[in-house]
Amino acid sequence: MRPRLVLPALIGFRLLQALGGGLIYGLSLAGEHGGPGSSVATTVLGAGLLLIGGYVIHALRAGDAAMIDVRLFARRGFAAATATSFLLGAALYSSMVLLPLFYQQVHHTDAFRTGLLLIPQALGAAVGAFAAGRLAHRYGARAVVVTGLLLMAAGTAVFTQAGAGPAAWSLSVSLVVQGLGLGSVMGPTMGAAYASVDERETPRAASALNVLNRIGGSLGTAIFLIVLENQLSGAHAGPESAFGVTFGWALALAVLALVPAALFPRRRTSPS
Repeated sequence: MRPRLVLPALIGFRLLQALGGGLIYGLSLAGEHGGPGSSVATTVLGAGLLLIGGYVIHALRAGDAAMIDVRLFARRGFAAATATSFLLGAALYSSMVLLPLFYQQVHHTDAFRTGLLLIPQALGAAVGAFAAGRLAHRYGARAVVVTGLLLMAAGTAVFTQAGAGPAAWSLSVSLVVQGLGLGSVMGPTMGAAYASVDERETPRAASALNVLNRIGGSLGTAIFLIVLENQLSGAHAGPESAFGVTFGWALALAVLALVPAALFPRRRTSPS
């Protein structure tokens, strides 16, 4: 990297580091102190939001030297794909935490058996990822991503009924469906993002996608664990209902991701 680009990139990195850490720390404080209305949590979360504004100003001034070029978000296709990637990061990484906890605390399985029970989701994701590129090339990224999000929602919906004690086979089937959705969404989303930028802008687009995907994963995991902790501490019907409510938040997240996904361009894209 040229010397004149090092300092802006370093400043951007520190701002993003403080931004992500501040928001996650503020959310953890909100969980410890009974909600985001507590003075400490409000202060930290407010500081995190100020850092977002600070980074936007810095990125506009830094131009091509910024870690995340906010000018790319002026393009509808890229903004929609990045917002979808952000929400998908929250859904993916939080499910990697919630599902093992669900089987271990509700079904009292050990770590080895929990891993075996999660295999259907991995198989579904592999099939979805394999088919997603060709389907996006034929029908367009928007159709594939919207369908994948609906599959994710359908698979998650069964887990929201954890309090009713769904059968083990229905949980396995729902994991396959959820995995199909997850696997079929990520590739076309990235393909749509790259299709909306010029070739010379691809490295900056990739940085933005990866950073926001990871931030979404961190924030989503923090929020869902706070919801689960609050439900476990206040639930009288046992951990089943607590996990059911938490998976309800995950279901809402999948539905929310349909909003930016509906803004994807109609044109077909090449396989990612």
